[in-house]
Amino acid sequence: MSKATTIKFKGSKVFFQKKVETPATVPVTAVTATNPATLTAAGLTAVKGDVIVVAGLEGFEGSYVVASVATDTVTLANTDWTGKSVPADYTDALAGTIQYVNEFCQLKSFQKSGSTVAQEDVSTICDVDGPNFEGGDREEGTITLQFWYDMTNPVQEQLEDYEFSQEKFWTKVVLPNNKGSVLFYGGIETGLNMDGATGSPGRWDSGCAIRVSGRRYNVKPGA
Repeated sequence: MSKATTIKFKGSKVFFQKKVETPATVPVTAVTATNPATLTAAGLTAVKGDVIVVAGLEGFEGSYVVASVATDTVTLANTDWTGKSVPADYTDALAGTIQYVNEFCQLKSFQKSGSTVAQEDVSTICDVDGPNFEGGDREEGTITLQFWYDMTNPVQEQLEDYEFSQEKFWTKVVLPNNKGSVLFYGGIETGLNMDGATGSPGRWDSGCAIRVSGRRYNVKPGA
């Protein structure tokens, strides 16, 4: 008789993108206008599940999750560049792999709300059994974090920096026992709070919320 699979919260690792002034430093030599899209950059040290940043290439700039790597060419997960004009000049085109702040070991809880899909009424005169709905815009939801307050911690400092700068950033959750990872992109929706009281445990508590922008990426283990 088969058993259901569970994944422990303890042993998971949570990382947030580290702000770097110039993350893209490796010259891009080619892209493909395909689905999925590919990018070639000799010397780009990326592996499956990494996030790369593309700069200086109009129409292709942004950050993308790596689905697979073959020599110097990376395939970009859920990226459709079909119909785009492939550049003739790559003089200023650069790419780089984003870096993360240290593992967030002060984290107590991580909650990602479910996405919501707007249901649009497309009923017609022939729908005699009731309204007819189709899916509309989709919102990925919010990540809510709880952690022990300590603003000398580099992760909390980085989260506060994103709160004030209003910049978007990547969140990476690595699951234990080789269960893969999940990537989210978004910005601070509710800033870091402070909550303290006497008694047990009598320690300063904190938390924040991140509004996810776009879709989540599930990265399965393996090459």
